[in-house]
Amino acid sequence: MIGMELGGMTAPDQMQQQVSQLSNDEVAMARQSLMEIKQVIQVLMQQGASEEEIVQMLEQMGITMEELAMAEQMLEEAGVPVNA
Repeated sequence: MIGMELGGMTAPDQMQQQVSQLSNDEVAMARQSLMEIKQVIQVLMQQGASEEEIVQMLEQMGITMEELAMAEQMLEEAGVPVNA
């Protein structure tokens, strides 16, 4: 199954390969987008949003919690700080 897309998600090895092929500008944009999504999630949590509401918001953006976590992990493994 490694290297195959599963249910719309890209396998981790494919994502890592894609990250390594990104330009510095693309990596910076990915990092910025990830940080913005995380900030929105924090605000929603502070406002009392349920996990279900957050999951629905992410789905509207076209991403799952799992994909968000995987993207964060891939950027971190590529040496891109995502919590700064």
